[in-house]
Amino acid sequence: SPLRDTGAQLAAGVAAGLLAPEEGAALHEAAALLWRLQSAARLLTEGALDPAQVGEGGRRFLLREAGGESLDALAATVARASARADAIITERLRA
Repeated sequence: SPLRDTGAQLAAGVAAGLLAPEEGAALHEAAALLWRLQSAARLLTEGALDPAQVGEGGRRFLLREAGGESLDALAATVARASARADAIITERLRA
């Protein structure tokens, strides 16, 4: 449903002029990345994800699903996407 779809909601925000197109794209990319990471983590463990505890196969699965070349690269990508999303959201809340 478009009412629950993150991409549709962000597109509506862009169409309404509440977000710049590049902001909508950055938020969508961050949400998609974090969703893939969360979904993969839930399949690997019930609690907080600890890459050391899921084994080599679990780490490879996590990287494949989240699109990382290494755990360090994935962590850096998550940090960048999260920081960008935070900056956009913080700025929009101030507006």
